[in-house]
Amino acid sequence: MNLTNVTTTEVPVLLKLTQWTTGTNAMRLSGFVVSVLGLVGNFLCYITANELPASNSAFLMKHLAVWDSIGGFTDGFTIITTYFNWWIANTHLVVCILFRFHTIASSLATGYFVVAMSVDRVVAIKFPFLHRSYSSSRVAAVIAATVVIVSYALSSGVAYFSDMDENGQCGLNRKSMYLVHTVYAFVGHYFVFFGVPFTVLVSANIIFVHSLRNRKKATHIKTEFSPEKFVPQWNLI
Repeated sequence: MNLTNVTTTEVPVLLKLTQWTTGTNAMRLSGFVVSVLGLVGNFLCYITANELPASNSAFLMKHLAVWDSIGGFTDGFTIITTYFNWWIANTHLVVCILFRFHTIASSLATGYFVVAMSVDRVVAIKFPFLHRSYSSSRVAAVIAATVVIVSYALSSGVAYFSDMDENGQCGLNRKSMYLVHTVYAFVGHYFVFFGVPFTVLVSANIIFVHSLRNRKKATHIKTEFSPEKFVPQWNLI
């Protein structure tokens, strides 16, 4: 652009656009660095899970590391390519649908793996015998498969509403079935992605902490009133 032909009223607009572009690129680079650090953290998490005793939590931790790495790789790839003003989802409609669908579904699966681990921890402390009987790699695999299938099923609306606009940009086609899209977006954002995981996580942590405190109190009472404390001192000589 030739700045000699730009009027004084257009200069602030150009400065704002330049500042916006610089800030956006900085955020993209920061996001890419965070994605790389996330991949490293997931690798360490997977190694740690291998060192833990065999349990549902250890197996679910491995699945969490794998699926979070898949989501982190997808996000990192998106961020670094958009930094160079290119996005793979803009190449074709099929790629647009699959890429957006996979990105949302993998992110949702990551969140629900954390929910599954929290529920498993509550079951372990509230029903230890039941948890011990059903703690195996097969049970964890069934739980992991259920989480992935449910996450992709709940994200199917993203695949339906994904479309290319007149400029060849991948996005959501809100004009088609606008009411259905509005309801789906509201339910998805406020219930599926936030409401249900947040409620379950908070409830599970409250139950877990409360159970630990009750167990600690019971242990303290048993210690206070143990028979050894009432043994005459001359027997201990």
